[in-house]
Amino acid sequence: MNANYTIDDLYNDIKNLPPEIIPQAGVILRTLISTYDAANREANQVSLRETLSGIWKDERSADEIIDEIHEARSGYGRRDVEL
Repeated sequence: MNANYTIDDLYNDIKNLPPEIIPQAGVILRTLISTYDAANREANQVSLRETLSGIWKDERSADEIIDEIHEARSGYGRRDVEL
């Protein structure tokens, strides 16, 4: 097959197939397309960690953030919880 093979060439090849093998050719073509689509999706899939990292900027210090988390997890200061 040459590098200049076009979709029209493919269509003509399929169109000229004997009628009894058209169903099998369709299965092969659909399998090829779904395999390509699955590989392309997997190659472009971004992990959850990558989508969440760097989403926001926080000007607070680490100690301020830790204090806020501690306060939120200790019932807003009403419970004495050791984290």
